[in-house]
Amino acid sequence: MSPSPTILLIDNSNTRTKFTLAHGGTLSHPIRHLPTDQLTLEHVRHLLADWTYDRTILCSVATKDKSRILQEAVNGPIDEVSSASAGSLLRLYEHPEKVGADRIANAAALAAEGLFPAVAVDLGTACTFDIVGLHDGRPALLGGTIAPGRELLARALGEHTALLPSIHLPLASTQEHEPSPIARDTSAAILAGVQHGYSGMLHAIWLEIVHALGCVPHAVITGGDSSMWTPPHATTSCVDKLLTFKGMLALHGEEVRVFLGRHAN
Repeated sequence: MSPSPTILLIDNSNTRTKFTLAHGGTLSHPIRHLPTDQLTLEHVRHLLADWTYDRTILCSVATKDKSRILQEAVNGPIDEVSSASAGSLLRLYEHPEKVGADRIANAAALAAEGLFPAVAVDLGTACTFDIVGLHDGRPALLGGTIAPGRELLARALGEHTALLPSIHLPLASTQEHEPSPIARDTSAAILAGVQHGYSGMLHAIWLEIVHALGCVPHAVITGGDSSMWTPPHATTSCVDKLLTFKGMLALHGEEVRVFLGRHAN
């Protein structure tokens, strides 16, 4: 039996591009990051200089020029997550080629886990809710919802009003309490509106999904803001920031040995 290959996994999102290595179905190295808007061939090659791998799997939702930089920077064969690699998972979609690669990977991770129905909630630049269930006895991406992320909500006020200032949102990991909705300065009022509005939006979408399904699904939350929200009354709920990586492995025929809710980084 030939030894398992070492696979370089690249999650090229709108804000951050994340890199790790997998071997034998296990994510075997720490995650490294680069800001997506700062991706250059030199930066990527420097970041990967001490890693050895046999092949690469790329999941990209950023611009084509960023994807080309990554393709040029890596060694050996490269596979991209796309509707073509999703098998029958997208068979209910009218235009499967338009489904984002990150959504496909997240759905594939849930399908491999085998808990149905389940919702992958990815809280990043955009908020995506992707529902995976059984259709005619086989896993399928039943559909989903896309909404603006926390940063986009804040940025929209600064960019589309004449007098309201742009504000700096605190990192999700540094937040100790919710801002008061009775704020006494403009920046604090914007922060309160974004934070409470964001949480309320997520709750409303979740409850609509529960109503449409007619049952309460499992939930797996991922993305940079995943620590900020817990769905109400989920059958089970966990945070797994490795969800997209795990789906990338599952899509390309790799057994995933460390699964949902464990070893989240």
